[in-house]
Amino acid sequence: MAKEEILIKGDVYWCNNYERNAKSRKYQIDLCNLSADAVQALARIGIEAKRDDAKKPAQGFYITCKSAGYVINTYDKTGKELGEWVKIDKGTEVKRDEQGKALYTRVSNGSKALATISPYETTVNGQRYTQGSIKKIVITDLIEYNPQGMDVSKMEEEAL
Repeated sequence: MAKEEILIKGDVYWCNNYERNAKSRKYQIDLCNLSADAVQALARIGIEAKRDDAKKPAQGFYITCKSAGYVINTYDKTGKELGEWVKIDKGTEVKRDEQGKALYTRVSNGSKALATISPYETTVNGQRYTQGSIKKIVITDLIEYNPQGMDVSKMEEEAL
């Protein structure tokens, strides 16, 4: 029997799609500000959306999707993948240039996305639960993360 998949839209936060998260050591993406319909659809396939207004007030209902060994292939609206990767012994990893720089577009908090999600069972600290797996994610409104500098022209446009 095939796993059920659903298509949801949301805001991307803490995008570690081509490089592992420092804390979890996994590739992961938070899909946030999910609609009531998305939360209900996720619940129907066994995935519980979380909400933490005290710690994450800007994120509304959200899910965290993780991958232990494989990058989370991420695409733009034209279908172009936002990163390059290579197959390794047990999974995939981001491709790097001669200087060791990772070859991918960094997705910043607040970017908009469409994602196909399916459930999978996992065990954490001896407790079993259902988590979401991203089968495909398309960034529909990209805010590119640029840690080296700021885009002053964009800041000027957005300033009150």
